[in-house]
Amino acid sequence: MQDSLNIKFNKNRATNDSWSAVVRRPLSSIFSALLTGSLVLGFLVIGLLSSPRVEGHSEAEPAQPDAASIKHLSAKAINASKVARELIPPSSVVKFEVPVRRIEQGERRNFIENCSAYAVQKTSEYVFFLSAWHCVDGFQRHHRLPVVKHAGRTVQPTLGESGGNMKRDWLFMTAPTGAFDDSLALTPLASEPVKAGEILHGFGWGGHAQTSRSTPKSLRCKAIEVGNLLTLDCGFSKGDSGGLMARKINDGYEAVGIISAGDSSTVTYAYPISALPPSLSSLLFALKD
Repeated sequence: MQDSLNIKFNKNRATNDSWSAVVRRPLSSIFSALLTGSLVLGFLVIGLLSSPRVEGHSEAEPAQPDAASIKHLSAKAINASKVARELIPPSSVVKFEVPVRRIEQGERRNFIENCSAYAVQKTSEYVFFLSAWHCVDGFQRHHRLPVVKHAGRTVQPTLGESGGNMKRDWLFMTAPTGAFDDSLALTPLASEPVKAGEILHGFGWGGHAQTSRSTPKSLRCKAIEVGNLLTLDCGFSKGDSGGLMARKINDGYEAVGIISAGDSSTVTYAYPISALPPSLSSLLFALKD
């Protein structure tokens, strides 16, 4: 402890000595330094005044964009606005919740299957919906009933025909027209099948924030393979099943498929409308308001 005090004392003394030496410098040295600094500053000012300048622009003045740049930026803005308009979800897409019971890994599970559905046609009595068969796989009729949700309303639909397996993953159902308000729109069936390479638009209610979203998810999808199953390069996920795969037309959308499965990242599969049973297709095409 004694040694540390001596070291501290000597250190403070040395520091004080160094500050005293600075104070004791001759005034002539200080005036000499000031004079030297003034001369250097003078030469710098002369150099700046004599340096060349670019005619018409100061260094702080930004260059004005030419006509080509303005046209390019305008085209990008118009294209972005067009894409945003294309992905506005149609109000035909609804939430579809089904209480199911399944045996998984040897254990019986009871849970709510969250899916999507969309309205394709209606009469004065009924609205007609399409969804995916696997959403009702395991539904027990003596338990709670499935519901569709739209614009704050919860309605119990009547389940109709279905494909009955994943290869024919479609479901037809109806609900009373009076149970919905005018905000429920229709997406009619397309009369032409999907072509390979065609750009489509998909809509579904999948995702972890499913109950808090006010509009369904929207994705652009390119058709990679077509036929009895549509293979698409977009990543729909659980909860989007039964949702709408559509073709953009002048006044809205037309339904070309039902979202079925995928890897939730890069590939989505949809059941094509063109593969629905002719009897069901004919019924939906013939219905009038």
